[in-house]
Amino acid sequence: MTDYREMETRLLGAIREDLTEEEFGETALEVWRFQRARNPPYGDYGKALGRAEDLDEWTRIPAVPQGVFKRSELRAFPAEETAAVFRTSGTTGEGYGQHFFRSLALYRASVLAGFRALGLPRLRQIALIATGTEAPHSSLSR
Repeated sequence: MTDYREMETRLLGAIREDLTEEEFGETALEVWRFQRARNPPYGDYGKALGRAEDLDEWTRIPAVPQGVFKRSELRAFPAEETAAVFRTSGTTGEGYGQHFFRSLALYRASVLAGFRALGLPRLRQIALIATGTEAPHSSLSR
C-alpha cells in the first residue's frame, strides 16, 4: 500500500502535469482509495453512503459535508504528525471546522497551480487580511 509521502509525491507530480480526463479520474480514484483506507471516519462515511465498494467512476467519490469537519478529525496520517491546522471562521456559532495537514506542500502547489491556470492575479491587488502570524489557522492568511 502506498504511504503518505509516496502519495504526496505522486500528487505533486500530477499537479505539475497537464492530466488528461482519464488520468485525472485515475488519480482521483487512487486518492479516494488511499483516504478510505487511512482515514477511518471518511471510510465509515463512505460505507454509510453505500460506497464501501471499489468505485470505477471518480464522480461517485463522496464529498464530505462541511459540518463533518466540525465533528471529526479527518486525516490520513497519525495526529502527532500534524504540521498545520486551518480552521473555518466559526461564524455559524457551532464551533470551528478543522482541516489537518501533515505538510503544506500539496496546499501550496495546488493553490499556485490554480492561480496560474486562471491567469491570476491579472492586476496588482491589495488584500486587507490578517498576516499568517496574526491568523495562523487561516488558509486565506497563509
